[in-house]
Amino acid sequence: FGYGAALVVVTFLLLVLAVAITAFWLSKVRASNR
Repeated sequence: FGYGAALVVVTFLLLVLAVAITAFWLSKVRASNR
């Protein structure tokens, strides 16, 4: 398990977290618009 694999895992986790936050924010904005 080298730095390359760790970097890939961290990047993947950050990407998933960003997608989850974006989805949550979009649902929140849509709910507030109605």
